[in-house]
Amino acid sequence: MAFLLLVALPVLLLSSASPLLLLVLLGLVYLSIAVAVYSCWTRRLDLELTKRDVALLAAEAFCCPPFAINLVRKLCQKRGLRQDALTLAERLMPATRRSPLLAAVEGRAQLNIDFEDVSSARYEEMIRFRSRVQERQS
Repeated sequence: MAFLLLVALPVLLLSSASPLLLLVLLGLVYLSIAVAVYSCWTRRLDLELTKRDVALLAAEAFCCPPFAINLVRKLCQKRGLRQDALTLAERLMPATRRSPLLAAVEGRAQLNIDFEDVSSARYEEMIRFRSRVQERQS
């Protein structure tokens, strides 16, 4: 879908393609949106979506096709992460890819610690979080 909207459509418009080609492209765009919405509908219980949620996603996607590209992002925002991100990384990522991730997370934690007031509760929370990250690195 992203390819159709971001590459194929501009190429066809700039090349003065026939209206029939543009119509075919438009049909492919809406077909891909229909497939994505149907996939959401069939998996709505797993995604914890109500019929109304799916209807709203469908309406937005069909009314403005560029918004359909963000369908996955919207589903992820709605559902959220159900467990600790570090635990999820340990479970899903190989050690070779997890090490750089943990190093980056530790760096971010340290950056937050550096800018936080020493007497704040957030400072203590970040210290504990950095310790958890360091434990997982070893």
